[in-house]
Amino acid sequence: MSRGAANLLVFVRAVSAPDLAQLPPESAIAYVLDLLVELGPAEGVSLWRASAPGRLECLAGAGEAATTRRLRGAARELIESGRPPARIASHVR
Repeated sequence: MSRGAANLLVFVRAVSAPDLAQLPPESAIAYVLDLLVELGPAEGVSLWRASAPGRLECLAGAGEAATTRRLRGAARELIESGRPPARIASHVR
């Protein structure tokens, strides 16, 4: 089994565990983002929401550069348009 396949299997099992649903939302989000960084190809991940018209709020981040201006801009464009920005679409999914 390849390393990528093994990492995917670990990730799927971890996020499918019933214990995850018992965690407070903030802890569950942090756990999943940490898994994405540790087991996936991403160096940094973040979760954003539109907290008010024209305002973004970073709910959580993990890894390097998770809350940089670049990712804030990508999050804004994704939230507003529903599609990842073309210039970084290969890095944002």
